[in-house]
Amino acid sequence: MKFYDFVIAGAGCSGLSLATALSKANINQSILLIDNNIHTNQDKTWCFWDTPGTSPIPFPTTIWQNLSFYSDNYEKKEKILPFNYIGVKSGDFYKYSYEMLKNAKNIDIIEENIERIYGLDTGACLETKTQKFHCNYLFNSTSISVGHSQSKSSYSALKQHFQGWFVKTEKAVFEKNTATFMDFRTEQHQDVRFFYVLPYSEKEALIEYTIFSKQLLANEAYDDQIKKYIQERLHIEKFTIIEKEKGVIPMEFMHPDNNHNHIIPIGIVGGALKPSTGFAFSLIQKQVDQIVKSIQSGNLPFYKKKIQIRFSFYDTILLYLLQKKEINKSAIFIALFKGNNIGSILTFLSEKSSIFGEMKIFSTLPIKVFISALIEIYWPRRTKDKLYSPIYQTIR
Repeated sequence: MKFYDFVIAGAGCSGLSLATALSKANINQSILLIDNNIHTNQDKTWCFWDTPGTSPIPFPTTIWQNLSFYSDNYEKKEKILPFNYIGVKSGDFYKYSYEMLKNAKNIDIIEENIERIYGLDTGACLETKTQKFHCNYLFNSTSISVGHSQSKSSYSALKQHFQGWFVKTEKAVFEKNTATFMDFRTEQHQDVRFFYVLPYSEKEALIEYTIFSKQLLANEAYDDQIKKYIQERLHIEKFTIIEKEKGVIPMEFMHPDNNHNHIIPIGIVGGALKPSTGFAFSLIQKQVDQIVKSIQSGNLPFYKKKIQIRFSFYDTILLYLLQKKEINKSAIFIALFKGNNIGSILTFLSEKSSIFGEMKIFSTLPIKVFISALIEIYWPRRTKDKLYSPIYQTIR
C-alpha cells in the first residue's frame, strides 16, 4: 500500500483543476491524480460568463461580448454588459494543466481503473485491480463513493445532452464577436431543444444541438439535426467538419456523499453544478479555490456549500415544469428572453440578482403555469398515504 497526503480520484475538469491549483499554490504534500482515462485531446467545450478581468484564465479562451437568441417569431442580439461570455476548449485546458503538473515533483499521475473507494479511521483508501493507495484526504469527482454506492441525487431524471460539430466554411458567414446562446428554431418533440453557435472566426464555429430530456438520442439523430440546421437556418452550403464533441450533464440537485470526513466529493458530484442550466465550469473553479484555501489554512475537511434557498426554489419549479409533457417549455424561455435583457438574465442565473430584479423577471413569465407548478409541488395529491409529487421529499 502506497501512502499520499491527498488522492484526487478522476482527472476531468474538477480533478485536474484541483491538481493544477495545488501545484500553483506550492502545496508540498504528496498528491496522486488517478483516472482510468487521462484525456489530452479536444473532447468538449466549457462556457461561462464573468465580468472582464474578474477571473483571469491562464490558458487560451475565446470571448464573445454579444449574445443572440432566436425563436420562430422572435429574435434579439445584445451586448451582455456587465459580462463577457467565455469559451474554454478542453484541449487547451488539458495541455496547460499537464504542462504544469509535469514539473510538480510531489504529484504523481496514474492511468488505471478505480475499483473501490472507502474510508478508514485515519484517512481513506482507493483500490485498483493491481494497487492500493492510502491517504489522509481523498477528493472524489467520480460516481464511485463509499461502499461502491452512487452519489445521491434529487428526483429529476432530466439530462442536458448535446452533440456538436466544429466546422470550417469556405465563405465568411459567422459574426466573430457574437455567440448564439439559444436558437429554438427546431422541432421540440415535447422537450426543450435548441442550438447554440460559438464562432471562433468568420469561417469557423462550434455548432451544437442541445436537448433537455430524460432519453438520449442515437448519434445519427443529433448529426441529422445539426446538418439540417446548418443548411436551413445558417444557409451554409459548403463546410468541413473539423471535430465532433458530445456530452451528457445531469439536470438535478446533487446531494454530495459526506458519509466520511476524509472523502470529499468535488465537481458535479460535489454540488458544483447549477441544475437548471448545466453550467458547472465557473462553479468548479470557485470550489477548487476554496479547497486550496482550506488546505493552506489547515482547515480540512473543507467547507460546506452555502445553499441560497430561494434559487434552489426557483430551480425546483423550473425542473418540475421541464418534465411535464403537456407544457410548451420553449415558450417559457422565449418569454424570459423577450421580456428581459440578456445581461439581467445572466445575473439571475449567476444567483447574484436582487429580489427586486427577480420579481421583474418573474413578471415576464407565464404566471399561471408557475402557480400551477407550485400547487402540484407543495400540495401534492396523496394516494394511499404515498405522496404523488415525485419531488415532494426533495424540497420539503
